[in-house]
Amino acid sequence: MTSKIISRRPDLTGLALALVFFCLSLTPSLLPRPWAWQGVVGGITAAIGYTLGVLAATCYRAARSWIGPPPRRPAIDPGRVLTWAAAVAIPVSLIGGAHAQGEVRRLIGVEQVEGWELLLVPLLAALVAAAFVLAARLARLAVRALISLLARVLPRRAAVAAGFTLGVALLTLVVWDLLLGSLINRTAAGFGLADGTTPPGITRPPSGLLAGGPGSLTPWETLGREGRIFVAHTPDAGRIAAFTGRPAKHPIRVYAGLGSAASPAQQAGLVVRELHRTGAFDRKILVVAASTGTGWVNQKAAQAVEYLHGGDTAIAAMQYSYLPSWISFLVDRSRAREAAGELFAAVRREWARLPVGDRPRLLVYGESLGAFGIEGALREPDTLLTQAQGALLVGSPRYSPIHRQVLAGRDPGSPVWRPVYRGGRHIRTAQHPADLTSAATLHPATALHPAPGLTATAPPRPPRARVLGEWEQPRVAYLQNASDPVVWWEPELLYQRPDWLRAPVGPDVNPRMSWWPIITFWQVLADLVAAADMPPGHGHDYGTAIPAGWVAVAAPEGWTAADSARLQALIAQVRSGQ
Repeated sequence: MTSKIISRRPDLTGLALALVFFCLSLTPSLLPRPWAWQGVVGGITAAIGYTLGVLAATCYRAARSWIGPPPRRPAIDPGRVLTWAAAVAIPVSLIGGAHAQGEVRRLIGVEQVEGWELLLVPLLAALVAAAFVLAARLARLAVRALISLLARVLPRRAAVAAGFTLGVALLTLVVWDLLLGSLINRTAAGFGLADGTTPPGITRPPSGLLAGGPGSLTPWETLGREGRIFVAHTPDAGRIAAFTGRPAKHPIRVYAGLGSAASPAQQAGLVVRELHRTGAFDRKILVVAASTGTGWVNQKAAQAVEYLHGGDTAIAAMQYSYLPSWISFLVDRSRAREAAGELFAAVRREWARLPVGDRPRLLVYGESLGAFGIEGALREPDTLLTQAQGALLVGSPRYSPIHRQVLAGRDPGSPVWRPVYRGGRHIRTAQHPADLTSAATLHPATALHPAPGLTATAPPRPPRARVLGEWEQPRVAYLQNASDPVVWWEPELLYQRPDWLRAPVGPDVNPRMSWWPIITFWQVLADLVAAADMPPGHGHDYGTAIPAGWVAVAAPEGWTAADSARLQALIAQVRSGQ
């Protein structure tokens, strides 16, 4: 019995659906994929199709047993038909896939690859799919063995029901709690060890205005790897003065690592004490920056606001995890929300105690999970506008509560990838710097910029133009790339066509991208792996728009377009610090 289950011929219905799913996996997605990753994606997609096909065939056979005798054997061999279909469909799909990948690469601005590499995709996909099918058959064998064991003490039907239920529970426990849980724990342990290291060239700052410096309440060793990078890359007053042409102050940066205090609340309290120690509440600008993943804060965002305001700034941040962002994105969201909530509440509570005329301007910043953390703490757009005096939120994940409300409540005629919310009075979104500074008519049909050789998909009806009125204070700027899977991935992609795939699509999204149940969900999830490795302005890289975001939200008096250009050029040379 064991060898028969393991070596039995594949189910033809399963193979047919696996073929369909594999071919659809080659259709364009948000971001380009190298051939090896495309092979893995194609193999997993085919395995999903095979599983669904087997389930459908099993249900059909069960239904036929109740309805009547099975239908007569068809005159044409289904296996031969499937073989010929695969011989035609796979090459055609590979050619179409190569063309689609080329279009996506042109849109994103990524170097083209040799087309012959796609020939390796079906081979790798077949190996990956076969591995998943073998694992499924082993699981099925284990469930059968469990049912046979229970049948010795229970009636047959009861043994089948109990064995199946118990088998599913045990398999879930093994896969989720033991294998995946062990992987996450081992990963966390590895990153925990890495958190104790310091990159070459990073040394303890000599300034007492920085966490870990002389007199700091947060020892250098407790800041964690990203915390040490964050404070070590602070520009000094001389560098800032050279940019502004005027006397400047040394910026304040305070930070609490996981080793600095025992809980998020205690970390936040430590940050507030550090703000008092450094005189941060006497500065012109006070930024609460929610970190992401391992405690990373984008150096481009931090330095942009410091150069913008001549160093008369203080930035407060803290770490909530050892895990990198892509793991935290899937399994660790609640900690991001808790940490950001504790930090913002503690800082704002202290800020509110100051006389109104003596308060610094309170701004918030979050990128990716940091943006989700801020939004999770404040929950509503109006709360964000009343609790903070400005915000820059970058690449907010789709499940971020305020971001969802902005997209859902956008004005008629504005596309979801560049929504106009309440006329743009306080909250605006952008992909490119010009999107924030322009108050011109926003017309989705003219906002589409297809790559050379592509034809823009015409909207089903002429969209209504939206005129952005005066941008009043406080201002909230959302930076979101139309090709960013972090912004658009959500469970609803399994069964529902998203608004961002309705014509006209965003400026760097292939207009030939279509929605397919299950498949698009998995494609966009797979895009998360390389989202941060795209050129600026695409995927999850927002480097070029961040300075413009700060200028739009909190530009000082007398700031000019020429100043913005110089700041843009300066920050373009700054490494993100991750």
